[in-house]
Amino acid sequence: MFRKYRRRILPIAIFSYDTIRNEPSSFTIQFSFLTVVGFHFLTVELRKLPWREYIRRDNPVAVALVSKMGDDESERVAAVSLFRPLPVLR
Repeated sequence: MFRKYRRRILPIAIFSYDTIRNEPSSFTIQFSFLTVVGFHFLTVELRKLPWREYIRRDNPVAVALVSKMGDDESERVAAVSLFRPLPVLR
């Protein structure tokens, strides 16, 4: 993409584990005499994000990822009720 559009690219890794983890923001392959690959990226750990801040966004990707964001058991009922379809009056 950089070659084609000459735009800077921000690498992002999105982690959607069911438990909270601390993920690194870099990846390196090296030998004692040479670093072959060194790559840095922004990390987004969904489990650490509060879902209530994203539920009302106009961004469909954010809303789709809400189920992987942090909450406790009592909040799950509130989250599910937000997605339950409303009855249609005729």
